[in-house]
Order: sequence, then structure tokens, then C-alpha cells
Amino acid sequence: MDSNYLKQTVGPVLASGLASLITHGYDTASSGPRGLDAITYLGEYLLHHDRSMQQIAKDSEYRSTLQALRDAALAAEKADAETRRRFEKELSTRTEAIKEEAKKSLEIDAKVQNDMAVAEAEQTAAVPLDNPGSEAQPEATEENEGDAQATSRKKGEESGGGIAPPSEIAATAIAEEGEDEEGEDEEE
Repeated sequence: MDSNYLKQTVGPVLASGLASLITHGYDTASSGPRGLDAITYLGEYLLHHDRSMQQIAKDSEYRSTLQALRDAALAAEKADAETRRRFEKELSTRTEAIKEEAKKSLEIDAKVQNDMAVAEAEQTAAVPLDNPGSEAQPEATEENEGDAQATSRKKGEESGGGIAPPSEIAATAIAEEGEDEEGEDEEE
């Protein structure tokens, strides 16, 4: 029972110490702890082996933690790169859509302007250009002036102003004077 325990716990360490002793050897001529003899060398090896194993365990844990952090950072970089790629693709798609909308809008604006120019050209073509001053205009008579004054008053009342512009007031005054003079001529 004790031998099994020793085989399992001390055996591998003792075998490692003996291998180190044979590989590195010991120097009896030097004046140090290793220079005394093989037994002292093995004793120191076993004492330091425990501390070394603890340090190796700490180093191993540190390395595994460091590797986990590196893996996490690498995964974060990959995720960031993928997100950036998707964002750029979506941005590109939206930019293209906006460009297409702008292009369609410009085409529609151009079509509207073209239609307006065609309509204006048709209106211009509809007006005869042979004698622009020969259009038939009604002669100004007293009846026409009276009708014009009545029309202008109606327009003033419809606009809600109730006050006629000065030119209409002057025209009305002249027309009334003319009517008064006619009335006086008839009385005489």
C-alpha cells in the first residue's frame, strides 16, 4: 500500500530527478549545494520540484487564460469585420437606391419641363402672329364705359375690399360728370 503511494507520487519525480542528475551531472569539485554529492542534488531537486510544479501550474493557467483572451479578441475582430462588411454592403445598397430615386426624380422633372415647354409652344402657336395689332377691339362708347364701371365695382365688391382703386374712382367721376351735363342739356 505504501509502495503504491510512493510509486504514484514520488516515483515520477524521483525518476525525473535521477534523469536530471545523469544528464547534467554533478560536480564534486565546486563549492556549492550541488557540488557536495548526488544525494544532496536529488534532495534539492525534490524540494525545488514542488515549487517548480506550482509555478508551472500557475504559468499553465496564465497561458490558458491568455490564450482564451486572444481567442476572444480574435473572435471579436472577426465579428466586427463581419458587421463592418454587412454595414458597408447595406450602405452601398441604400446609396444605389437613393441614386436610382434621384435619377427617376430628375427624369420626371425633365419630362414635366418638356411637357410644359410643349404646352407653351402649343399656346404660342395658337395665337395668330400675322397682325398682332389687328385684333378686333370694341370701340369705347358710353355704354361700354358704364358696363366696365359696373364690372369693376362688382369685382371690387367680390374681392371684399369695397374700395375701388383710384383709377376706377377717377373714371367713375368723369362718367358721372358726363351724365350730369347730359341731364342739364336735356332740361334746357
